[in-house]
Amino acid sequence: MKNLSNGRQISTNFINLPSKRELPEYYHVISQPIDFNRIRKNLKNRKYGTIDSIESDIHLLCQNAQAFNREDSEIYRDSKILFGVWKTLKASAVNEKVSELEPQPGPSRTSK
Repeated sequence: MKNLSNGRQISTNFINLPSKRELPEYYHVISQPIDFNRIRKNLKNRKYGTIDSIESDIHLLCQNAQAFNREDSEIYRDSKILFGVWKTLKASAVNEKVSELEPQPGPSRTSK
């Protein structure tokens, strides 16, 4: 996912968790680490029963970034953008599904 203002890909820091060797303090602060690779694996293995369960993991991913990083950091701001994009995508998907379920106008039947 690219940032619209400068073309920078903002999802890069969320694809893989930081290395335990390079950033052990992350694992002391974050009790439930998750990254996009884990979310993708969960999707592939059909671990999510609902769109809300997917949202729960995406929310956790973003909250982890916000808990570990300073508010003025790029990754903190990126996590806010990512969750906003998720909410927009989810709303769009839900609206599409609702539209599919609504009765569509068709030929009317008249009895003779």
